Amino acid sequence: MAGLVGEETTVADLLPIFETFLKDLDEVKVGVVRHLAAFIGVLPQHIRERYLVVISDITNETSNWRFRKLMARQLGALSTLYGPDVVSERLVPISLQLCQDSVAGVRQVANRQVGLLMNRLGEHEGKMQSDFVEQILTLGAPSSESSYVDRQIFVHICGFVSMQVPVQLFTNHFLAPLLLLAGDRIPNVRLAVAQVLVGLLSQDAYAGNEDIHRSLQLLQRDKDRDVVFFAQPENARKTKTHHTTKGNGLAL
Repeated sequence: MAGLVGEETTVADLLPIFETFLKDLDEVKVGVVRHLAAFIGVLPQHIRERYLVVISDITNETSNWRFRKLMARQLGALSTLYGPDVVSERLVPISLQLCQDSVAGVRQVANRQVGLLMNRLGEHEGKMQSDFVEQILTLGAPSSESSYVDRQIFVHICGFVSMQVPVQLFTNHFLAPLLLLAGDRIPNVRLAVAQVLVGLLSQDAYAGNEDIHRSLQLLQRDKDRDVVFFAQPENARKTKTHHTTKGNGLAL
């Protein structure tokens, strides 16, 4: 309705109802949250700014993880409604938070949005995009203090980012850290790398990359049979599970 009646009528007649429903029972609120980005997009800029608090509150929702998942799904769309400073200062931290959410379904959806936010930040001069890239790279940094779950998250983000950002950006910043994790000490991380590398080789931009081929060949000789299985392109196509993790409750 907001898209049909336009900005003025939306602010006068629909906005009060929208805000009332935001405070309603979860069964009602879920419909509002699902269409939050679309509705905000009809509002004038000064009112959009008010909803940054709402977006943050929903992201911190603890009683119902489905609200966090709905918010994660809209991060890319929301990034087009705000200036680069707002995206960098407000939406990027939300993106990182949701990418590390305790619920696998939320993480999976949030991971899909990372490349979209990077592209949005890349439309403007400055170091906002590079700062975001560095924060994502931190997740994949292998060290004695790093969490293998974060490294898994980084690998899956790489799988989505490779299809969303310019090839040069991915190759210059993400490919080497991704390939390094082919030798990770945790089988689940290596399994995730195998799946992503198979996916990369199905893309024309990366199909001829010798470093990817060598890393995948290494994984095809891995000591873990599940890693070996998912490092075979024909098996990856059969399972169609780009985000499979061995039974530890951490499937992405």
